[in-house]
Amino acid sequence: MSTHTQTPKQLRDEIDATLGELGATLEELAAKTAIKARLHDRVEHVKDDLEYTREEIADRRRRIARHAGYALVDGLTDTIQATKARVDRHPALSAISLAVVLLTGWTVLRRRG
Repeated sequence: MSTHTQTPKQLRDEIDATLGELGATLEELAAKTAIKARLHDRVEHVKDDLEYTREEIADRRRRIARHAGYALVDGLTDTIQATKARVDRHPALSAISLAVVLLTGWTVLRRRG
């Protein structure tokens, strides 16, 4: 409508309607912004969780490898002691056996490292 033909009441009604529409639009924008902010916070939280999980997995892997290494060393120590005990009975065969055990242990440890 043209402002020349509108009465003051019509102008007030038009202004009120426009303000109502503007208020609804602002509420919609605020809701969208809140969703984006919550989504952004959630993404950051998930990123932090993933980083923590990655660090935990790496730490567990190191502990398992260290434990496996200790178990391997213990097993090799027992084998070496048993082989040394046989040295008195068969010196040449025992020396070869000892060399094979040491070479096998060294190879396994090298591949794990």
